[in-house]
Amino acid sequence: MFFRIYYIKGVPIYTSVLRDKAITNIYIPKSGWRNGYEIHIGNLSFEPLTAEIEIQSPYNFRILNEIKEINIKPEGYEKLRVILEYPESQGKPEKFTIPVTFIIKDKNNPEHIKQVKSFFTFPIN
Repeated sequence: MFFRIYYIKGVPIYTSVLRDKAITNIYIPKSGWRNGYEIHIGNLSFEPLTAEIEIQSPYNFRILNEIKEINIKPEGYEKLRVILEYPESQGKPEKFTIPVTFIIKDKNNPEHIKQVKSFFTFPIN
């Protein structure tokens, strides 16, 4: 019953973004700072979902791995890893964390959008 009510009234996409502890605050000389994320996407509908992922931030990041469309079967679940790099050429910001928003869209239904806010961290030293 809950699932049907949610499907009628809400966006049928479940999304969470977890920080990848293996790639947190990594500095690579002459390249930049890197952070990793694991994005979990669940399809709460009875129709296939083709999810597109965008990353928004007031800062310029490079996405080091290719983010493709993700096809998720009805009531299915997928996860993927995303690695962001803040280029050294931009200089280290004054703040130790900066905001990052992950936007997951249903390619077949533009009204179905989920946003998850996270952050990019830098070493304190």
